[in-house]
Amino acid sequence: MVMRSNRLFHFLNDAPQMQLLFYGDERCVPSHEYGGYRPYLLFHIVYRGKGRFQTDRRSWLLESGDCFVIFPDQHHLYRADSREPWHYFWLGLDRSFAPYLEKIGINSERPILKTERVESIFHLYEEMIMGSEESSASREMEDYALAFRIMADLLKSHNEQFPTSRETSRAPHVVMMRNYIDNYFQTPINAGDVADYVHLERSYASRLFKEGTGIGIAQHLRARRLKEARKFLEEGFSIKQAAYSSGFQVYENFLKLFKKSYGITPGMYKKSQGKYLE
Repeated sequence: MVMRSNRLFHFLNDAPQMQLLFYGDERCVPSHEYGGYRPYLLFHIVYRGKGRFQTDRRSWLLESGDCFVIFPDQHHLYRADSREPWHYFWLGLDRSFAPYLEKIGINSERPILKTERVESIFHLYEEMIMGSEESSASREMEDYALAFRIMADLLKSHNEQFPTSRETSRAPHVVMMRNYIDNYFQTPINAGDVADYVHLERSYASRLFKEGTGIGIAQHLRARRLKEARKFLEEGFSIKQAAYSSGFQVYENFLKLFKKSYGITPGMYKKSQGKYLE
């Protein structure tokens, strides 16, 4: 007797709705920059080289494997490095995809993703390019399929490094907290936010972090921001730009912490171009 079997699967009600608008890539010349506003979502995935992405008061130095997302109607500027200009490729998506990104922690305040799969993702993009001259319904479906695979690989790789749910709590808490700080220190997060991220009580999370790194969460966060501020000063940013772009919310606190940590003022350090601390 032959047994019949039947399988039926449903998409989640909040499954992502993605409309692909365009795609492309560019090998930028040194210091090439572009900015303004866009009415859609724009993903830039850095394949090679380096560059800087800025939104309002925040700035990120990015390299191969990083992705920056430009959100609709968000003021932005991105500039290729003067020595190692980046080669990136992009996907333009309809703004309706933005709410899905918000659910996994990607928004206009936190627009950076990281992937360790940039080579395989770039190969998928090359498949799209190879068929770009063909105009047919089947070709369009293939482009959509490849675009979905690119987004799936990008988001999966990012979530593996920066888990967002309780199901990933088996990952070492200290590693999760350090990854979270490294990715979001330029946003207004504090020790409480880091503890909430790993679903731990603040004092316990800080004690756990200190046991693993030698310093507490707040101290590590402060040190990470000061280190980034030094880089900004060396690149010619104003002192206020360096402070706010590094995640400091109160300018006066930044001045005091910098002097306390390094023994000189940010102004002296800027004039020395880092020579005091080399």
